[in-house]
Amino acid sequence: MTWIEAKIVADFLRANIEAYEALNGPLTLPKNLEKITVPETFAAAK
Repeated sequence: MTWIEAKIVADFLRANIEAYEALNGPLTLPKNLEKITVPETFAAAK
């Protein structure tokens, strides 16, 4: 998957989650979900 395709999928998911929540109420994440981190390879060069 290319980065452009990933962005399109992300936009599609966001729009569909917003529509779902508008009909059914907010989705809640489990409390034990680990923090999402950005891989070091994506970190900005210093």
